[in-house]
Amino acid sequence: EIFVDEKVRAYVVSVLQATRNHPDVALGASPRATLNLFRACQALALLHDRDYVIPDDVKELAEGLIGHRLIVSHAARMRGVDRRQIVAQILETIPVPGALRGLGVKVK
Repeated sequence: EIFVDEKVRAYVVSVLQATRNHPDVALGASPRATLNLFRACQALALLHDRDYVIPDDVKELAEGLIGHRLIVSHAARMRGVDRRQIVAQILETIPVPGALRGLGVKVK
């Protein structure tokens, strides 16, 4: 099992919710995208020889996993805004959690 602290869980949810509320997004990431990002972060932690997920895992995977799921508004497309810019902007605005280990729940 790869541990996902409650603060990291909240961070993932905040990032995905921000895609639904972003002014340049017509349709944000679905709730299923949240689960997919959790699972991918767990896999990345395992690849890095860790038994826990860190916020950097989320940051590393977010663009690739949720960027393609966004539908950019017509007005934003006309301004040349793309999905990567939106995800990067969201990641810059959502506060990153601090201490993680030992305070959360395990995700199977």
